[in-house]
Amino acid sequence: FGIHGTVLVTYESGGEEVTDILVPTVYTHTLIEANFNGLEGKITIQRGEETSNSMPFKQMAPSISNLCGNDGDNPQFETPGGEPLTITVNDIGKEMSAVSVSVGGANCSMVSLVPLSVGTVS
Repeated sequence: FGIHGTVLVTYESGGEEVTDILVPTVYTHTLIEANFNGLEGKITIQRGEETSNSMPFKQMAPSISNLCGNDGDNPQFETPGGEPLTITVNDIGKEMSAVSVSVGGANCSMVSLVPLSVGTVS
């Protein structure tokens, strides 16, 4: 479809199927990225009279897959706090500035935040 197609997203809203045009932030021969505020739908690319097959997508909820302290996998934490804490999270997306951590209602300062992977349609 080259690099000059139209990106369409189809989703349900109020019980009806709606199709909107998305403006890609990246559009190359091998990658298209666009922002969409919905949770699930189908992506289709159109160029001239040609239309791609549709690709369904669904935003996955973030999940914690590991929690460990300073001394390796799952050690005991001291109750007064103040120890480094490593949290492994999957499907968190790209908006890392929106991530915050609190323990027992107290906000934690983050030393580093490294995305392990970003969810992709496969």
